[in-house]
Amino acid sequence: IDETTLQQIAQRSGGRYFHATDESGLREVVEEIGRLERSEVSEIRYLEYEHHFAPFVAAALAALALAALLQASWLRRLPA
Repeated sequence: IDETTLQQIAQRSGGRYFHATDESGLREVVEEIGRLERSEVSEIRYLEYEHHFAPFVAAALAALALAALLQASWLRRLPA
């Protein structure tokens, strides 16, 4: 781990660099993070709609085409 670079990144970004080598060091780091200032997090949600009309449109167009075909051929020959 390049600690010098990590420390520079933390300094430039306004953050802090922690290095823990054992369990007690990690515990101290976690406690320090817990004492840091908390900021409020906002969440934006986007809804994605799915359209389910395509099969119905296809069925309606097929029915119209079939009606036009039958009217132009088979139904025309039948006596009224």
